[in-house]
Amino acid sequence: TMGLHKRLLWQGLGIDMRKLVELETKALMHTMGEPDAAEGGAAFFEKRPPDWTSSVSGQWPGFMDGDN
Repeated sequence: TMGLHKRLLWQGLGIDMRKLVELETKALMHTMGEPDAAEGGAAFFEKRPPDWTSSVSGQWPGFMDGDN
């Protein structure tokens, strides 16, 4: 999730605001649909370290690289 949103910050320097908002919305919807989103919330409320299972190489969405 951090890598995805960090990429958005860099991409935002070279694109118009409308496109950036579109990408940010897609990225948010993508990350909130991943198992790590639920795990992060559960770990917080259970006061335990999270057990992350996602990986950049396995869950990187194509739209971040210009694919649809």
